Amino acid sequence: RLLIDAADEPGVLPLVQETMVLIWDRMICRWLPLYVYEQLGREGRSGLAVAVANKADATLVALSPEQQAIARRIFLRLIQFGQGRADTRRQQTVSALRAAGDDNQTFDQTLQHLADNRLLTLSGQADESDRRVDISHEALIDGWPTLRQWANVRREAEQVRRRLEA
Repeated sequence: RLLIDAADEPGVLPLVQETMVLIWDRMICRWLPLYVYEQLGREGRSGLAVAVANKADATLVALSPEQQAIARRIFLRLIQFGQGRADTRRQQTVSALRAAGDDNQTFDQTLQHLADNRLLTLSGQADESDRRVDISHEALIDGWPTLRQWANVRREAEQVRRRLEA
């Protein structure tokens, strides 16, 4: 069942790993029963989506309030807002995610923390100016209630910012 839920996700291994960690703690006589996986799911979301959301929330809580604000901005800028269709991932350069008032060290630590916890994917060399950042999993956009709330609240403002930037 877990593999069926994960089949359409890009980069599926970390998603499965996070879910298996939660299931493993509830192992019964060396068995991983289906009902344990099904109990992970809530509010119409699969156990896989809940595991990813739990990991994302735990990663966010480990950041300072200043870093949480940076993380929020990073995630919002990495969403392609759908006009009448689902939101999707939007790859950006590191420089496009950095704000003028950011402390460079705080920004870099935040970005690395999110990447180390596999919420973001970094491509290119660390010293390259065009290093690219992407949300690791589409499942975060729909399956992480915190990100969904951020997107709902800031959607219009972020779209205006993008139009002005363009």
